[in-house]
Amino acid sequence: MIALLRQCVRFRELVLSLARRELNSRYRGSMLGKIWLVLQPLAFLAIYYVVFSQLFGRRMPGESASTFALAMFCGLVPWIGHAETVQRGTGCVVEHSNLIKKFAFPTEILPVYMTLVSLFNSLVGFGMLAIAVWFFQDGQLPRMIWLLPIAMVLQGMFTMGLVYMLSSVAVYIRDIAQMIPMVMIFWFFMSPIFMFAKSSTTPALLQTVLKYNPMTYLISIYREIFIWTPDQLERLRTQQQASMDQAEPFLENVGLTPEQLEKLSQLRAAEAPVSDPSIALPMTQPGDVPWFELGVFAACAFAFLFLGLKVFQKLKPGFPDEI
Repeated sequence: MIALLRQCVRFRELVLSLARRELNSRYRGSMLGKIWLVLQPLAFLAIYYVVFSQLFGRRMPGESASTFALAMFCGLVPWIGHAETVQRGTGCVVEHSNLIKKFAFPTEILPVYMTLVSLFNSLVGFGMLAIAVWFFQDGQLPRMIWLLPIAMVLQGMFTMGLVYMLSSVAVYIRDIAQMIPMVMIFWFFMSPIFMFAKSSTTPALLQTVLKYNPMTYLISIYREIFIWTPDQLERLRTQQQASMDQAEPFLENVGLTPEQLEKLSQLRAAEAPVSDPSIALPMTQPGDVPWFELGVFAACAFAFLFLGLKVFQKLKPGFPDEI
């Protein structure tokens, strides 16, 4: 990893030049140009919101439409950048075969510049998300915006590790490039983008899959950053307290002793922050810093980057002969 960092610093101008060329080439010749940076995530959000909230009824009872839309946006923005980079990056070595064959080209920077482009697109999306939070949450900005750079760096490392691994293997097994789009579609539906890990309607098997899906923890971090404003937390606590107050008369009628009632109240109070099934995180209580999710995803990001680099370096000597 230290060698990769040195390569990036040494060839920083080339990396930035390739990233700029990639951004410009995407929108060259289109009438709206770079406005598509804003329109594309909005279009995806509108489509998935209508399909899953209105047609399939995924929105939970008592959950506002704006909260559901914000929760979906927290999942869509990182997913779009991640999926696009993995799919395009799988063939990055083969696509640049002319450079690799003719020059002493630093092949390691290919996944780097592609990841930078995806992070830039994600940053634009998160800027739109912050504006949406400000609009729907009574002029309040996200509470944990300081976590955003950390989460984006970890997202870039995770994506880059996958690209290193897949792009090197794809040089020898070209079928990989054809398989990745199908795998990404399956991965999309196995990620908590339009569903939520704490939902009582999520099947047990799917909850197990979500538990071992790294994107679950990344999306949970972004939801913690953007959704839980002070007013949102206060409304959640008010709803939970009202629910507990309604349950007290019933509990008294079933013959529980005062000590049992007190113990039950303490247990309910401890569990209350995660009682909202729609946007609760897998482990962290709403409003708290998601240290657990951050730690799990950081471990995944470092592991995938380390493994991807190892595979890339192992297969790199045969690139000129295979491409």
